[in-house]
Amino acid sequence: MASKFLLVAQREYLTRVRKRAFVVLTLLVPLLIAGFGLFVGKIAQSDETTEIVDVRDDSGLGIASRLVSSPQLQFEVVGGSLPEAKQHFQKQQHAGLLYLPAGLSENDPQGVQFFGKGNVSLNKENRVQTAVTDAFAELKMQKSGLTQTQLDQLRAKVPLNSVSMDEAGKEK
Repeated sequence: MASKFLLVAQREYLTRVRKRAFVVLTLLVPLLIAGFGLFVGKIAQSDETTEIVDVRDDSGLGIASRLVSSPQLQFEVVGGSLPEAKQHFQKQQHAGLLYLPAGLSENDPQGVQFFGKGNVSLNKENRVQTAVTDAFAELKMQKSGLTQTQLDQLRAKVPLNSVSMDEAGKEK
């Protein structure tokens, strides 16, 4: 009985393994999975181009002048009203608009907004948030005369509200 089972199992196994589709899929599926992983990695790295972010500073704190550009992100101060600044960043095809509203306090920086085209990538949002946080830290340090080590102890994250905009300039 056991020998009949082994004969049937052996025959089924050999008929399946000898098929060309089995061999092709055995070799092809791992290559497809690896290729998909490389594709996702390439897409994730494609966000490494230099992008320009317009900055509209109504806060009166001079934060816009303290923002430090990096190889991936450059800040450009724009004038005019907020609607004009939104039109400017869309017309110029810039990566976004950072808005620092009036009444912004260096001790409680609530209300900072980043307007971006479509969905804003987490990487871009983190870069902008880090630059704004560093600018606020520099302002606090200058006003209080603190040393760098004291400043590191006082650092606080600045919450950033991302607003997606479509091609027509409407907020989503």
